[in-house]
Amino acid sequence: MNAKNKPKTLNDIRKAIAKANNQRKLRKLSLAESKTAEKLKTMIASLKSGKNVQNRQLKTWLTATQYQDMLYNWDAQRSLRQESKEKPEPIKKYEKLLRVAIFSYNKADAFSRHGKHSTAKKLVNQTDGHFERVLEHLEEIIQIDPSLKAWFDRPISFGHKSDLGLDFDSVPRVIVSRSHFGQSTKSSVLSFQSKQDVKLQSVEAALNELLYETPEKDVSSSTKLAKLLEVMNEQDDD
Repeated sequence: MNAKNKPKTLNDIRKAIAKANNQRKLRKLSLAESKTAEKLKTMIASLKSGKNVQNRQLKTWLTATQYQDMLYNWDAQRSLRQESKEKPEPIKKYEKLLRVAIFSYNKADAFSRHGKHSTAKKLVNQTDGHFERVLEHLEEIIQIDPSLKAWFDRPISFGHKSDLGLDFDSVPRVIVSRSHFGQSTKSSVLSFQSKQDVKLQSVEAALNELLYETPEKDVSSSTKLAKLLEVMNEQDDD
C-alpha cells in the first residue's frame, strides 16, 4: 500500500498536530492560565506514564465544555463496545477467574462479620490465591496482546509502581459486559480507545487550546483542513 494511502493512526494525528502547532503563534498567558497549563502538563505526563487521573481532577482543570466533551467521547467508546457481539476468549476467562475470587472474598467477609474469624482467615488465604491467579492471567494475556488493555477500567501496569493488588478494589474490571475488538487500538483512528486514551486526548487538546492562538477568522475550514492534510502527507514522505 502506498504510504499516502495508509490509514492514519491516533499517533500519526498527534504528530501531525504537534508539527502544525510549531507553526502556530503562542498566546501570552495570564498567571492563572500559566498555572492551568502546568497542571495540564502534569496530568499529561501522568497519563502517558500509565497513572490514573481522577475525573474530579480533570473537572477542576478542564473547562466545562472540555470536560463534557471528554465524557461524551467516553460514552461513545462504551457504545462501540456495547454494539459488538462477543468478548475475546482471554477476557471471558479473566472474568470467570475474577468471579471466583470475588465470591471467595465475599464469603470471607461474611464469616468475619459474623465473628467466625478462624474460618474467615482461611478463606482470606484462599482469596489471595484466587486474586493472584486473576493477575497472573491478566499479565499473560496483556503480554500476548497489549490491545486488550482497552477492555479494562484502569491502567494496566505490572511495574514496581503498579496500583494492582491482591484485593477486591485493586483488581481491574472489564468495562462492559458485551464487547469485541474488531482491530487493535493502534491500527486505526476508528478503533477502540481505553478510558486512559480518552482522558489523554482530552487533556492534550485542552492544553493546545490554551497555549496557541485561535486561527484568523478569515481562514476557511476547508483551508485549515487542507493544511492539516498537507502536513500529514508531508510526514508520510519524511
